[in-house]
Amino acid sequence: IKWLKQFNHLNFTNNQKLALVFVKEVGAIDNKTYRQMVDCDVIKAGTDLRTLKDKELLKKKGKAKATYYMAGNAFNLEDDADSMEGSALSTEGGALNTEASALSTEGGALKGEASALKGETSVINKDDLLSELSAGLINRIKSIKQREKNKDKIKEIIKDVCRTRHYTLVELSIVFDRTIKYLSREFIKPLIDSGEMKYKYPEMLKHPEQAYKTIKK
Repeated sequence: IKWLKQFNHLNFTNNQKLALVFVKEVGAIDNKTYRQMVDCDVIKAGTDLRTLKDKELLKKKGKAKATYYMAGNAFNLEDDADSMEGSALSTEGGALNTEASALSTEGGALKGEASALKGETSVINKDDLLSELSAGLINRIKSIKQREKNKDKIKEIIKDVCRTRHYTLVELSIVFDRTIKYLSREFIKPLIDSGEMKYKYPEMLKHPEQAYKTIKK
């Protein structure tokens, strides 16, 4: 509530304030997530989010159905009330001019997001990813044939890789030398549906930094 006071002069609705809190805590928001939170239609959600974007509190990423919003240049992440009160407001009544740190990865979740991930695999080094794994696990990964027919074998290895931390689809595609779409469709989604894996950001399935981890039994 203290943090939201900095936006009082902008006369945002409670729903819009909720969106700001969501971005502060989760890092991003999309139309579908907003609709589910506040129970409104697509048009209303788009209008509310664009208003926040126009005030530079959010910035738009992606296109069409893959559109989502992250913290904008006027978005202040500071929790300290005193520092908020001392910040300068823009001449148009904008919010604080402290720039929020942005999420760097623009990957996607399971459906319709493979295109957003093109070109990002080059910034992740496979050797660095493998260095996190045990020698035994690395050998199991190397034993997977290019046209491996035993999907249960791959599924078990994926689960073991994802036991220590959350892995993104980009990282898994590099480790297993498989396409993002194939891994998502054949392994990650079935493992999540069966309750064997979990989302890092269950509040927003298409979070730009969505990742997956094996649930410990």
